[in-house]
Amino acid sequence: MTFETKHTHIAKGVAILLMVWHHLFRYPERIATQHYIPIIPEDIFKLEFLVGMFGKICVSVFLLLMGYGMYQSLSKKNTGRIKYVKEKLIQFMVQYWICFLVFVPIGLIFFTQNERYVWDVKTFVMSLVGFDITYNGEWWFVSLYIKLLLLFPLYDWLVRKNIFVSLILILIGVALAEQEHIPIIGNAAFWQAPFMMGMIAARLDLVNRYLKWLKEKHLDSWWMHFIVLLAIAVIRVKAYTFYFDPFFTPLFIVHSVRLVNFLKMDKPFIFIGQLSLYIWLVHSFFCYYYWQDLVFWPRYSLLIFAWLMILSTGTAILLNGIYRWVESFMSVGNLKGA
Repeated sequence: MTFETKHTHIAKGVAILLMVWHHLFRYPERIATQHYIPIIPEDIFKLEFLVGMFGKICVSVFLLLMGYGMYQSLSKKNTGRIKYVKEKLIQFMVQYWICFLVFVPIGLIFFTQNERYVWDVKTFVMSLVGFDITYNGEWWFVSLYIKLLLLFPLYDWLVRKNIFVSLILILIGVALAEQEHIPIIGNAAFWQAPFMMGMIAARLDLVNRYLKWLKEKHLDSWWMHFIVLLAIAVIRVKAYTFYFDPFFTPLFIVHSVRLVNFLKMDKPFIFIGQLSLYIWLVHSFFCYYYWQDLVFWPRYSLLIFAWLMILSTGTAILLNGIYRWVESFMSVGNLKGA
């Protein structure tokens, strides 16, 4: 097996499911007015909360795949780094603006009782360019994505020139995990680590080498992948930190994708993965800001999760359709992908 685009989509599908679960059940204070029936009584085992804790790994998954994909894509293109980043930035911002212009006005018109949605020109403009999260706290990733895109030419040059220095930067990033006050860079100081790890993995072809090793050692079986994933989850939850995610994430991606393969669930995960950007952008409007009562209507935790995925995926399909329509009118180079 060779790690291809479809496997990237599967990994994104796994990651977005974890993200949605993470936001539903990791922060009880955000759903304090809601009540749900857990899979296992919480006085015995807080399954929803613990899986939600582990779900934070989704951020590193998306960033590692971003770095991996950008490195691979640029290597195949006959284009310069700056032009490539410009195209990626335009594509992302158009997708973001579509969601912004659909959902933010809903808050400014119908949810003015919420202090988040009081009209302010500065807030609106800064949010529009991705550097204010007043309207949606889970959009903090937008500014991070933009920063890493802009830093990509430097990282790409460095990874191609000196792997050792790149690894040092990753370690520095892990050491700066809590230093969000760094001017301009902020939390990108840490989150550059999984991003660069993805680029290094692409540069050294680590994923395919690891997959080959698993085959040769007869370890490519569903039970082995399940055991590794369970071990990663237990270690990460026990450690109660995401600092080591850059190192866990490559293993998590490989073993989760192969487990999905063994379960013959490729198609639904690819489908969800292809819509993951819009599912990320919209799901918290449903579960936090606008329609929380609707989301928790099914009462049972698994049904609540499934219902939120249905709402978010359906909305993502509509927004993606709008994007494709807008894209057809755009004359900027190659905007397809991701």
